[in-house]
Amino acid sequence: MISVNAQEVKFGVKAGVNFASLGADAEDVKARTSIHFGAMAEFMLSDKFSIQPELVYSAQGTKFDDSDDLVTKLDYLNLPILAKYYFSVTFSVEAALK
Repeated sequence: MISVNAQEVKFGVKAGVNFASLGADAEDVKARTSIHFGAMAEFMLSDKFSIQPELVYSAQGTKFDDSDDLVTKLDYLNLPILAKYYFSVTFSVEAALK
């Protein structure tokens, strides 16, 4: 059994813009501009290390010939888990756990 005693928990939200494409070789394939948004919680395990799970909705896909009629729309619900190491109070490095 593993027991973790978190010193501090921080909650937050995130949002942004996606420029997504399915990677086809055709010339008429364009990136689809869409959004992503979600929530996160950061669990400080020590002064230098934390774990940050996130729940993020992401709209992706592609479009053809700049036409709204030929659009592939994909919706994702992602649950990434990040390990964070703090070099200082204002600088950290994140790695996704797979």
